[in-house]
Amino acid sequence: MRASIAHPCLPGSERGRWPPSEGREGWRTSPDHNPDGVRIRVGATYRKLSTFLNALLDAGLQAERYLEPPAPVPTYVLWRCRRR
Repeated sequence: MRASIAHPCLPGSERGRWPPSEGREGWRTSPDHNPDGVRIRVGATYRKLSTFLNALLDAGLQAERYLEPPAPVPTYVLWRCRRR
């Protein structure tokens, strides 16, 4: 299995992310998004990295590799897993 997510460890690193003071999990929108765009209306659900990793373990998966694509500030985390 392969998957990727927006990098959850850097909540304030780019437009549309939320400040660490709001680091709790949940749904939110950002006033920085285009007021006429979809993201401001749809929002996004923020999850901590531990939530994602524990969900993999709970599903019986074992991580084989993690990758943060090269960037001054990582914006994505990719991983590859297999069934235990």
